[in-house]
Amino acid sequence: MDITPYGVQYDQISNLNFPSSQSNGVPPVKPIVKSKKKRDASRIRKPPEAPKRFKSSYILFFMAKQKEIKEELGEGVSVSIKSFQSGFAYFVFTL
Repeated sequence: MDITPYGVQYDQISNLNFPSSQSNGVPPVKPIVKSKKKRDASRIRKPPEAPKRFKSSYILFFMAKQKEIKEELGEGVSVSIKSFQSGFAYFVFTL
């Protein structure tokens, strides 16, 4: 008699009858379904027509100088370079 590393005889394993649609004797696996988290009903939701948060001084500066910075840098310049240039201009402006 051969014994598995778990102390069970191999002939005992082969005699087990699992209900399966597969012919290899492996039991079917149920898929794991994650439950959706429900939102807390006590939390007050902001209405969509409510006023937005105020704009920061950097955003107001960038909105005013955006065209000027684009003209200075020209076409085909990446967004990261434009944002760096506007940040630098704001830094110089605030000194």
